[in-house]
Amino acid sequence: MMKSRFALASALILGGYATCLAEQPAAHWEAASTTASAITGDVTFTETRIIFAGGQSLPLTAAGSVPKFTASDQLGAAVIYKVTKPANLVLTAGNPLCGSAARPASATYIVIWHTKPIGADVDPTSMAVFSGSAVPHSDSDTDLCGIFNYEAGH
Repeated sequence: MMKSRFALASALILGGYATCLAEQPAAHWEAASTTASAITGDVTFTETRIIFAGGQSLPLTAAGSVPKFTASDQLGAAVIYKVTKPANLVLTAGNPLCGSAARPASATYIVIWHTKPIGADVDPTSMAVFSGSAVPHSDSDTDLCGIFNYEAGH
């Protein structure tokens, strides 16, 4: 069952996950990692906007897909979104989405992919945020701000 859900999730990404999200009003993702809890909190995601727990948001436009995005030493399909108005957001508990107080950076790209469920995970989704001008291809790109893990909202 887990393999078939992961295969379906990968197929959705490669087959137009962005289009699938556009047909739905919004996807609510609950923070599932320490990093997501500490920085973004729960998020609401559509093809054109991501809204963070405190109400701040970034406007997005689909920028393509990567069939072999490398993250955490694993290869998988991902969808890339360009932030249409890059911003240096300060989110939960004063934590910046990118950079630091001493070296602020604006988020420019967001990459979304589904991960393999562990235990009772419900539709686990990961998000990498980047601050550079080049389209990202892996989590080893030097402009990586952070990787955040979520589960589908209940």
